[in-house]
Amino acid sequence: CRSNCHFNEEGHIVYFVAATGIVFSREHQKQAFYLHHNDDILCLSMHPNKKLAASGETGKDPQINVWDTTTMKTKSVLKKEGTHTHGVGSVAFSSCGGRVLSVGIDPKSLVAIWDWESARQLCIVSGHSDRIFDSCFTPNNDGSFYTVGVKHIKVWNLMGNTLKSKRGVFGDSGSLQTVLCVSRENESGRVLTGTMDGSIYSWEGNNLVKTLPNAAPGPIYSIHSYADGYIAGGKFGNIIMLDNELEITKTIHLGEIEAELATSYIRSLSINDDGEILVGTSQSDVLLLNAEHDEITWLTRAHS
Repeated sequence: CRSNCHFNEEGHIVYFVAATGIVFSREHQKQAFYLHHNDDILCLSMHPNKKLAASGETGKDPQINVWDTTTMKTKSVLKKEGTHTHGVGSVAFSSCGGRVLSVGIDPKSLVAIWDWESARQLCIVSGHSDRIFDSCFTPNNDGSFYTVGVKHIKVWNLMGNTLKSKRGVFGDSGSLQTVLCVSRENESGRVLTGTMDGSIYSWEGNNLVKTLPNAAPGPIYSIHSYADGYIAGGKFGNIIMLDNELEITKTIHLGEIEAELATSYIRSLSINDDGEILVGTSQSDVLLLNAEHDEITWLTRAHS
């Protein structure tokens, strides 16, 4: 799972446990529950309006639900026989908000595009022969997106009802390796990816245009963009903050704040307007980090 903890428009925290979507209000210390999935949720993405969420589930005949995180009501159910036969591993809204991208965890990593309001599938193709870990649409284009995974990155374009892809060209400045996460850039049409060796790559189309070699001491599992730049996180509880020029402004080691987080794997990052960073780990911890004062507030804690 990647990037599955988010802030909604009201500043509440949206995440999931098993088959339940959860919206937590810190102000009122209350949780609201979304209970309309049939099996465990595997992925969660927020609409650009930060009000709607899309969540995909596991199972032989899984569905993708688009739901309102303020009312807990379902807006659309995306499902078509034979689309995702093992589960949905990644979902993403287009930057304009009208489409949803879904990636299956089946052997062909099937990729589908949906018009979510009409619940209509626009197209579906085989994504890759190996696992796809993450996906995102390009900025300001509902017909172009990226998928990343085991030793590959692909850029896709929707042409009519057909999807065409090009493999990423790493060139001399990068190394062909497993790509673990992807996020839109703020100031351009590029995207950023995090890699197995801890590097951050910037892509324009299918070409690698900038690299930050070994930005982290281990794999980078999550990258999140916000107005002032980017945050990235990965193995050993490391968080890297970057400005919009992709210069590293701060490195945070969670293990230096809380010793038990020294071996954590960060799988999700988000940031609100107050600069609080929402962190989700592979150990099922969810916490808030005050990056200015290096203070942690626990929201959920993994069972030891």
